[in-house]
Amino acid sequence: MKPSARTRVIALVIGYLAVSVAGLFLFRGIPVLNVGLGFPLGAAVALRRMARNAAVREALRDALAWALTTAAFTMLICWLEIATSLAVLRAAGPGAINIRWVPLFPPPAGAELVRMQFFAVITSPSLQVLTTSFGGVIAVLLRRDDPSGTP
Repeated sequence: MKPSARTRVIALVIGYLAVSVAGLFLFRGIPVLNVGLGFPLGAAVALRRMARNAAVREALRDALAWALTTAAFTMLICWLEIATSLAVLRAAGPGAINIRWVPLFPPPAGAELVRMQFFAVITSPSLQVLTTSFGGVIAVLLRRDDPSGTP
C-alpha cells in the first residue's frame, strides 16, 4: 500500500525537524546543517517536479516554497531553543550550571550571545533560502540542458 501525498509530506516535515534539532546539537545552536542541506533539498524538489512534466516556473515555485518553509522552521526552532535555554538558565540561577559544555545552551549573556543568535535567527535562514533556491535553479538548468530529458 502506497502512502498518500499528505503522509509523505508529514513524514518529510518530521524528518526535517529531527535533522534540524540534531544539527543544532552538533553546532551549539547554529543551524549550519540546515543551510548545508538547502542545496540538495532545492535540487530534489525541482527535479521531482520536473519529472512530473511540470513547467520550469512550477518547479522553481515549489523549490522557493520549500525554501521559505524550511527557513521558517529553522527560525522557529532557533527562537524556541533560545527562549527555552534562557528560561532554564533563569530558573536555575546564573551559577547553577556550567553552560560551556551543555549542548544548546547559549553562552553567557553578552556580545557573543547576541552575535550567535543574530546568526542563528537572521543570517542562517536567509542563507538557507538562498541555497535551497539556488539548488532548485541549478537542477532545473541542468535538466533543461539534458537532451534526453531525464534527471
